[in-house]
Amino acid sequence: MSSHRRASLLALVLALLAPLLTHCGLRDGTQTTPLQRAARTEAMTDEGASLLPGVTGVPTVEGNILTGLTCFECHTPLEDMQGRLRFSHQNHTDRGLHCNQCHTAEDHSPVPAEKVGIQHSWGVSRHCGACHDGNQAPDDCRTCHTAGEVIMPESHKRADFARGHGQDAPQETCLTCHTQRQCDNCHGLSLPHPAGFAASHGPMAKSQSELCGTCHTPSYCNDCHGGFPMPHPAGFIDVHGQHDQRQCSTCHTQRDCDSCHAGNNPHPSNFGTTHGPAAKRDDPRCATCHTQSYCDSCHGLRLPHPTGFDTQHGAQAKSSPDNCAKCHQQRECDDCHGRPMPHPADYERVHGLEALGRSEDCGRCHTSNDCRDCHGATVPHPRNYIYGHAGEAKFGQDQPCVKCHQSNYCEQCHTPEQLAGEAGE
Repeated sequence: MSSHRRASLLALVLALLAPLLTHCGLRDGTQTTPLQRAARTEAMTDEGASLLPGVTGVPTVEGNILTGLTCFECHTPLEDMQGRLRFSHQNHTDRGLHCNQCHTAEDHSPVPAEKVGIQHSWGVSRHCGACHDGNQAPDDCRTCHTAGEVIMPESHKRADFARGHGQDAPQETCLTCHTQRQCDNCHGLSLPHPAGFAASHGPMAKSQSELCGTCHTPSYCNDCHGGFPMPHPAGFIDVHGQHDQRQCSTCHTQRDCDSCHAGNNPHPSNFGTTHGPAAKRDDPRCATCHTQSYCDSCHGLRLPHPTGFDTQHGAQAKSSPDNCAKCHQQRECDDCHGRPMPHPADYERVHGLEALGRSEDCGRCHTSNDCRDCHGATVPHPRNYIYGHAGEAKFGQDQPCVKCHQSNYCEQCHTPEQLAGEAGE
């Protein structure tokens, strides 16, 4: 009888005996050795018999399941692996491990990558590392992998690999050999980062930038932070105020800003219309964030005001009183000018008497041309004007005169007769 016919006949006999073997107690708990107890799992499809040394079973037809058989009805006796990989099945089964804890349903698959029968998709950390954690069993890979077995990638052999390994491989690849605990113990934080870490990593990155650099390059941070150099370069604190505050809040808290600026920063929504008194104090902290051009472009004039501005601000104040009010209160104008500033609505009609004798005060805001345009005469009057004023007063200029002079003002020098005579000329 040929070997092929013998193999087919044996497979047929085993299939016919399967129900009987089950009934007769091969699965009823009567096996006594740990190795036998570990083998209570189904033998699957073909080609698996060639994977382990000492296997005596016969390949089955691909895709079929031998539902009545246990592993050791074919895989007996098991021989330990030798050579580059030292492995003892007995050591594992003695500890109560079952075959299917390491071997998958695809153990008999015809796919070459799966012929070994180990659960590759689990990775070492979820497979070997489940026990080989340094406590239950040694966590040194060389316990099983001999010196001749190449288990370390070339990249790991670089002297500086520990400091730059985070950039070399995705976390799934690392977990092939390393456990989560190994990452956490070395990095001092949970890796891979938990969900939501991107939104909350700022304070940690600020205090432990060197730690972040173990895995992340500067360009990685810059791409995410809108082009900001991370960590910030020397001198950045002097120019940081010009950047978008929304980016700052990724890493910095409100307390960070307040501790340096000693104020509410970023400024509240209405600060643009109320910052005047604070800015007037010429606090150098303003320049931490704002440049001179920033102030000038908004106010339309140089701020802080240059030396001597208080003696020449009148024209500016007259043309843009609302602009002045951004920084100055009404009380400041009144205290300096001695009268309401800006002038009230009807002030033009009554200002003459107040201006009389106080031309210097008026001159802070008004030029002589302002007065001449309105009065039709040089105001304040030039020296010795009193000796030549009659010509202006006689030729219909009396109305402008009374804007400043009371009706009896002329009588202080002229008699009524003189005035009447002059009026009749």
